[in-house]
Amino acid sequence: MDYLSYIFILWGTSVLLSLQSQTAPYGRYARSGWGTFVPGKFAWIVQELPSFAVPLLVLLYTDCPKAGLPLNQLALFLFLLHYFQRINVDISLTEQKKKNTSEVAYKKEFFRIKENFSNHYAVYTDGSKLEEKVAAAAYFPEHPDCSKATRLRDRASVFSAELEGIALALTEIEKLTKYHKNFVIYSDSLSALQAIQNKNFKVIDIRRLYNLIRKFPPYVHISFVWVPAHVGIQGNDNMNKLAKAALNRVSCSEKLIFWAIKT
Repeated sequence: MDYLSYIFILWGTSVLLSLQSQTAPYGRYARSGWGTFVPGKFAWIVQELPSFAVPLLVLLYTDCPKAGLPLNQLALFLFLLHYFQRINVDISLTEQKKKNTSEVAYKKEFFRIKENFSNHYAVYTDGSKLEEKVAAAAYFPEHPDCSKATRLRDRASVFSAELEGIALALTEIEKLTKYHKNFVIYSDSLSALQAIQNKNFKVIDIRRLYNLIRKFPPYVHISFVWVPAHVGIQGNDNMNKLAKAALNRVSCSEKLIFWAIKT
């Protein structure tokens, strides 16, 4: 293990020095001349494989006395646990075609699904765009003062705003993991939830969301549920008001207080 540590240190040092004289492309900034292009999901697996495989081999096969200590084995096990799927995406409401489904029917089906998450802490997220202005928000019904909203750069896409709203929610959820272990995020952006479900790591914001989730304790589970917009679902309607109020904000760092969604 000592030799392996020295190899990683030397390898990391050489990479650091080489990056002082050249810029390595990454993600959407990739360019030709740096090897064969591979799918984003496969690249992520290859990138993370050593971090998963080495601790697993140490846990199962090492003869090192220190690695055999119960506390060290527990630490390795918890580290490995965070790699396993801890999210669930439910887009079953899309089976109801909006043009053929009344608001009452949508609400009934939504509350049926919501019952499955009765022991989850609920959050609603949304992105909004008006002309060039773009904003995102996360609404916490149980603790409205935790709700957050932010302006994005002008002319950003609604897709980016929807993902930013989910990022706001996850950032705030991290503070609540001491008190809750199951969370459900309701979003009316089907494209955002499908990108999360399909692990579309070509999108830098999807990688960002997964990195936020990876910071959570191993016992935390996140579910995402698609909800239709503008059908009278209270949490989602409050969310829309919060996001629209953020459109008029001058500063992108200014915190939006909860009274904005009560008007």
